[in-house]
Amino acid sequence: MQAISTVQKAKGISFRFLVVAGTFLFSLLLFILITNEMVLENENSLDFAVFQKLKHITNASMTKVMLFITFFGSNYFLLPAYIFLIVYFLLFKKTRTLSLDVAAIGITSTVILFSLKAIFHRHRPLDPLVS
Repeated sequence: MQAISTVQKAKGISFRFLVVAGTFLFSLLLFILITNEMVLENENSLDFAVFQKLKHITNASMTKVMLFITFFGSNYFLLPAYIFLIVYFLLFKKTRTLSLDVAAIGITSTVILFSLKAIFHRHRPLDPLVS
């Protein structure tokens, strides 16, 4: 009985797969459009539009808040966090697969980050919000 349901699942594409594939394709298309506009054509109109919209909330305290938030996306936070999670899953939870998953995510995301930076060489705007 279980073998029949497995075969039926294999024949049809699941709704979850369609949602994931659709989300991936939408994200890829959006990435290509942004890359074309911002990097390849070297247009800064989106940067300036965002700067204009955020100008009224730009102040010293908001800058401190934003710098605090961006710290959590930096390597100074992420690399120790990955190491902590790997050790936690290995030693305390005794789940090797989760620790390998965290290591794989950490390595691949870092490689992708530095690869994209090396490929695009996008310069910062001339008039930054933070000086």
